[in-house]
Amino acid sequence: MALHQALIESLPAEVAQRSSVPRRLYWMRKRLGEGTPAACAGDITDICDSDIPSLEKGFTDWHASGIHLDPELRESIETLIEHRQFDSAVRRGFVLLTNRIRSKFSVPVGLSEQDLVNHVFGNKGELARALDPAHEKTPDGREYFATIQSLRDLLAGLYGVFRRHLAHTALDVSFSEAEATLSMINFVLKWLDDYRAHLRSDLLTST
Repeated sequence: MALHQALIESLPAEVAQRSSVPRRLYWMRKRLGEGTPAACAGDITDICDSDIPSLEKGFTDWHASGIHLDPELRESIETLIEHRQFDSAVRRGFVLLTNRIRSKFSVPVGLSEQDLVNHVFGNKGELARALDPAHEKTPDGREYFATIQSLRDLLAGLYGVFRRHLAHTALDVSFSEAEATLSMINFVLKWLDDYRAHLRSDLLTST
């Protein structure tokens, strides 16, 4: 039961809800308690031959659908991924990420990508200045600063490690590299869309 629960918790909700394993485990425990273990054989067969493969297929279909991606990201890279143009897909992802950051915050024209990240997520950036001064030294305020600093580090690494190489060299990007990079871009895009909630709006100034 514990192993199944760990599996379910690792899956997207849309996939996890398809599992019939809990019902089968319930009846297996009941029958074992009644001293009729032979009656569990069918449930074991169904779990191995039907339920687990169904979950695997559900996850594969979920991933292929792209429903977990930011809608604009999905639309911009879908055809590129289908044609295995992974380097172009990653470049497109970075362009979208940069534009999304610019659209969410007051960013001066002409900043480099690293300066863009610092302008928004740095110690004296847009998000740091948005914190209500009354909360700066509270535990919640310190947690707020730690969160935006971590995001600054993540974005600086993304741009520095992946975007810089793609900008100056013709790299043969593998599917696994593209997937990892685009997954991080996707995370930041979704975070940006609801950043006030992630940072707790009650800690921010009203301006």
